[in-house]
Amino acid sequence: MPKKPAKYDLKFWTLCDVKSRYVLALELYTGKVGNTIQRNIPTNIVLHLVDQLSKNVQQGRNITSDRYFTDFNLAQALLECKMTSLGVVNHKRSFVPNELKLIQQDLHLSWFYFSGQNTILSYQAKEKKTPIILLSTLHDFVEVFDDEKKLLTMIHDYNQTKFGVDVVDQCINNYTCRRITRRWPMIVFFNMIDIAAINSLNIWLDQNPDWNVGKKYFRRLFLEELSKSLTDSRNQRRVKQPRLAPKVKLALQSFGYELKTENLMVQDNIDNLVKTKKRCFLCPSHPGRKVRQICDACQKN
Repeated sequence: MPKKPAKYDLKFWTLCDVKSRYVLALELYTGKVGNTIQRNIPTNIVLHLVDQLSKNVQQGRNITSDRYFTDFNLAQALLECKMTSLGVVNHKRSFVPNELKLIQQDLHLSWFYFSGQNTILSYQAKEKKTPIILLSTLHDFVEVFDDEKKLLTMIHDYNQTKFGVDVVDQCINNYTCRRITRRWPMIVFFNMIDIAAINSLNIWLDQNPDWNVGKKYFRRLFLEELSKSLTDSRNQRRVKQPRLAPKVKLALQSFGYELKTENLMVQDNIDNLVKTKKRCFLCPSHPGRKVRQICDACQKN
């Protein structure tokens, strides 16, 4: 997907809230199912994502989609769910009138077609280029947003609501828990954790609107606090272990954990232990090997 902001290994169909970046529904694309011929795949994908929402959440919402999903049948199905739709239309769609596909000589020229609650717009944005075609069940009247470019409210609303999924992808790419792996189940698992972190941040900010107000890196601060709270019980057990790798000790100390060494010996007895051989603390007892060396950290042979 060269036009997407990130490289993809697996494809996820995602339904996001544009204002809060909350992921409402998610579905993994698993490819073609069997040898059966599937029809209206984009429409079925959107309806399946919408069905995952409760009826109270569905009512009164608008679905913004790109040219792959936007379809006349989808718009009618969403109207039955008491939802509106807005999206760019592919010029090859059969329901688009031929007059709207023609390149207009006048720049910023708009053409409208109305049919019930459906509005089709053709907007000539650039010279000698194919016009932009939009289908909307949200707008039932003509309103100009920008007089200079004759930009209509329908196009303005689409530009303001089309980037919900791309922003979620950008957030995941900036701060992610992914690791290099060739196992696709692990990729799915890492992606679910990243999405859960984004949703939890939205819930936290909704309950605590004054948390770190004015800081642009509040998401990084939230992920740090979240990771500490999730790993605290594990780290509390690790600090009590007598044998830890030096890198692990430094990492625990950097997070503020105090390392407690078990069986710490008094300095007065160290001289006596050096002169007397004792069994190695790590070796098995069967060979009966005895050493004089003592570890400086745990004071054990």
